[in-house]
Amino acid sequence: MESSSQSVFVLSLVQVPKANCTEEELGQFPYRLLDWFLLLSRMGESYAPAALPQSCLSHTQRTQLAQKRFALLDKNKDGKLSRRDLKKLHYKRMPLEHCATQFFQSCDRNRNRKVTLQEWTDCLVDRSEAWFYHFMSMRMGSHKLCPTIKENYL
Repeated sequence: MESSSQSVFVLSLVQVPKANCTEEELGQFPYRLLDWFLLLSRMGESYAPAALPQSCLSHTQRTQLAQKRFALLDKNKDGKLSRRDLKKLHYKRMPLEHCATQFFQSCDRNRNRKVTLQEWTDCLVDRSEAWFYHFMSMRMGSHKLCPTIKENYL
C-alpha cells in the first residue's frame, strides 16, 4: 500500500511539457475567451434560459463585453493592460490557455508590452468574429452567426 502512494507522489512531481499553440488553436482562442467572459458576466445573475449564446450577440454587444472585461482587468485604470493586469485574468484555468500569452502579445500592435482598449477590442472582437464566420462557413456550411428558430427546425 505504501509503494502505491509513493508512486502517486513521484508521478505528481513529473513535469508535463507545455503544449504548443497551433495556428488553428490561436485562431479559435479569442472566440473561446469571449465565451468565457460572457459566462463570467452572467454569473450571479438570475438564470435566464433564453440568454443568447455568444454566436447570437451583435458586434456591439461583443464589443461592450470586451470593454467591460478590460475595465475590470485594468486595475490601475491607466487605460492599458500590462502583463501584471493580464495575470489577474487567471487564464490558466481556461481551455487553450497555452495560447493566451501568444494571443495577448499579438494584440499589442505597437509592441510596447501594453494593450490599449482599442487594441483589446479590435483583437478580441474582430478576431473572434472572423474565426467564427470562417468556422461556420468552412465547417458547417453556413456563415450566419445566429440561425433563426425556423432554421433550427428545418
